[in-house]
Amino acid sequence: MFNLKSKITSLGLDYKKEITKICALSIIILFGSLYLSYYLKSYYIGLVGFVIIFVVIELFGLLYDKKLSSLKRENETEFVVVLNYIQTYLHNGFNVYKAIEETIQFTTPWMQNKLGILIADIDNDKTIAPFITFSHSFDSKIIEQVMISLFLMVENGSNDEFILRFTPIFNQLEKDSKHKLVKQIESKFDSLNLLPVIGSAIITLLIITGVVGLIGGVLNGF
Repeated sequence: MFNLKSKITSLGLDYKKEITKICALSIIILFGSLYLSYYLKSYYIGLVGFVIIFVVIELFGLLYDKKLSSLKRENETEFVVVLNYIQTYLHNGFNVYKAIEETIQFTTPWMQNKLGILIADIDNDKTIAPFITFSHSFDSKIIEQVMISLFLMVENGSNDEFILRFTPIFNQLEKDSKHKLVKQIESKFDSLNLLPVIGSAIITLLIITGVVGLIGGVLNGF
């Protein structure tokens, strides 16, 4: 449950609401299996119910993982857009601090919060630390390189010649973002291909449960 809590809070979801949903479904499955176990005089059905509950919890965990993965990719994709805005401002003579500040108005609430914290940290700390801290909001190591490049612009100026020296890093980030998008689309197709297999497994489990229940009923004189 602790692992689920971490995933739920990372998604910005209401933990109590999500856990209530999982518990409610688990209770329904539990009482349903116990009722069938008593009605059909088969303890195997009760055991199957417990197994299904664990499977349901695991499925919720996988669902949250998928949502987290999608959210992280969306955040990285937005950062690519943010970087394009920053580059435009830099080419127009803005310094790094002002370019980031002006870019905030074009971003989502999540990115606004992250950039706002970055600006506040830069005000209090003139080292590279705020830039590295900001990059840790993403999984991509290329973003860390980009933030280091932006810090070097703070230290050495942001003229066109200096900006061009870091263009390959900026371009690599954009390519990496597109590659991840393709991978995510492929992953969705793979998930669709697994649906018939999962469906067959569930049907097989239900058939086995029914047969075991009937056998148990016959043996107990039902």
